[in-house]
Amino acid sequence: MVFSKCYKKLKDLGYFVNVVIVMNNVDTVLNRIAERARQTGRNVNTNYMKTVYTALNEAIPKYLNLDCLYSDNILLYDNKYILHLVYTSTCMGNTKIMKHIKGGKSRKTKKSKRSRRTHRN
Repeated sequence: MVFSKCYKKLKDLGYFVNVVIVMNNVDTVLNRIAERARQTGRNVNTNYMKTVYTALNEAIPKYLNLDCLYSDNILLYDNKYILHLVYTSTCMGNTKIMKHIKGGKSRKTKKSKRSRRTHRN
């Protein structure tokens, strides 16, 4: 993997390397793009997006299998409906501690918090 050489070099230079992956399925992404295009006129090529998401789905297992020589933490989020954390791995020395989060863990955005406060009044 080409990216692993870059991660290894950063680690060797003393950097703390976090790998953050946001996954989604291509149908959800294409629907969001179509809606955004209707609202803003901004569109993305459908074939390009299908290629990107096919490659990402093939790469995710490779990222998750990185050992501690390449990354300190790996976070995998699912963004199909609402962004939530589904997997983490953390390195303690050369030991990789992995955790699958059943059902995910919702991450609320600042925007949603403001909206909630506004509705309470």
